[in-house]
Amino acid sequence: MITKDDFKAAQAALIAKYPELQARYVAGDPELLQGVEAVFAAFSMLSAQIEVAMAEPHAKTRDATVLADAALRGIIPKATPARVQLLAINKNTTDYEISSSRSLIDSSGRSYLVEKAVTVPALGSLMLDCVQGRTDVINHVVTEFKPFYAIEVPEADDGSYLASIAVSDSYGDSYDYRLKYTNTEVGEKVFHVEVDHNRVVYVRFGNDGVVGYQPAAGDVMTLAVSYCDGVVSLDTGSPFSFEYIETPEDSLIDLGMSSLLEAGSNPPGIEYIRELCKYPALYDDDAVFLGEFDFLVRKHFPDLSFLSVWNESIEEDVRGASTENINAIFVACFNDDEQVLSDSSLSPLKIISNNLTSTQADIRQRILSADDTYRVTFYTAIHYEIPVTITAYVPSSYIASTVKQQVIERILMSYGINSKAAKRGANNPGHREIYKLLEANIQALADNGADFIVSVQHEDIIRPELWRYVSISSLSVTIKTVNSSASAWG
Repeated sequence: MITKDDFKAAQAALIAKYPELQARYVAGDPELLQGVEAVFAAFSMLSAQIEVAMAEPHAKTRDATVLADAALRGIIPKATPARVQLLAINKNTTDYEISSSRSLIDSSGRSYLVEKAVTVPALGSLMLDCVQGRTDVINHVVTEFKPFYAIEVPEADDGSYLASIAVSDSYGDSYDYRLKYTNTEVGEKVFHVEVDHNRVVYVRFGNDGVVGYQPAAGDVMTLAVSYCDGVVSLDTGSPFSFEYIETPEDSLIDLGMSSLLEAGSNPPGIEYIRELCKYPALYDDDAVFLGEFDFLVRKHFPDLSFLSVWNESIEEDVRGASTENINAIFVACFNDDEQVLSDSSLSPLKIISNNLTSTQADIRQRILSADDTYRVTFYTAIHYEIPVTITAYVPSSYIASTVKQQVIERILMSYGINSKAAKRGANNPGHREIYKLLEANIQALADNGADFIVSVQHEDIIRPELWRYVSISSLSVTIKTVNSSASAWG
């Protein structure tokens, strides 16, 4: 790097060509030296910047470069909210219900949300789990049909940090988060979260016909943005209160800190990010690191009639904790000769390695070739016919039997045993989804004089090995015609 003294030495060697200026320079004339030294200072600063820029590709020195590199790696300035357990004491003579997402505040004015609804018995007490933070709902109108359309996520105006983002649209569809569009199909409603070198966070959507879903101009995208205060320190017994008093009974509920379940964490600082950026593998988005084995197997075995791949967490939600589940990947599938149980009330059978079919053995080898540290466990798939009841009333201008056949064909096409949805585990058609499907594809049900009711049996926990689909025997369709007359002349 060329310093200010280097420029002075060069100036002293050159100024001898100009005797008049040399005399003033030697005498230290401030009028001459001030301008010359200002130029030297500017050049030395520029030289330092050039020196740093030359080293940046190898050793990230400037904060702007570190933040830019963090942006490329997807390191978001995200905090983790604290979780606390409160003791709720009910002084009422009747039971008191605290609803889910009820807003509370602590002695410092920090906001908390109740995680799960509870009922505190009369003159009794109960433990209550809460998460620190608040959620702001942002409705954004899409301004143009643009590939990879982005919506800026605003910073909190109270100094709190970004914690999580959920996205939905005006059609009632929820979007899945997908890092860098990994394993994303065309038209799939997903969103990606990214950050720029100024630490401004954006939600970005897909590109029509290429990857993901591209929202149209005029669509309303709803962002539920959660903010939290990061690390929280509270003493046992610290008082809490409802943020808003809604009923007189609220004043007879005492809330106090029982235990700090999680202290939370602040967003990564610049020094921490600088260290992270030295090690690319920490943010490697390879499918193995993200546990995308479902996509891996489905990609190499596209003709499977049914495939469900799940991890230890899902397995233990269904069947409880076990040491055998540690570092395991679970698979249930059907191709041609795999065993499938018909009684959904039964537990699945674990298949030992010697009894694997050729397809199962190939799947196991494919997973182990991606990461041989996992243990691959196969379960038998189990048929489960989803009970669906549809009752429709259509104008008498339509033939009831024809409409019924149309409804049956459309439901089986979308949710039957050979449908795309049924080939995956956890197929669970919702009421709203079926309403939209039938109204969009069957003219009789879209008529202004028509009405219909959909009933789907839902379970609290859907077992991952269940091959869930709608069948002729589980689908009940009743079509009734009603007289309808429009206001007319004559």
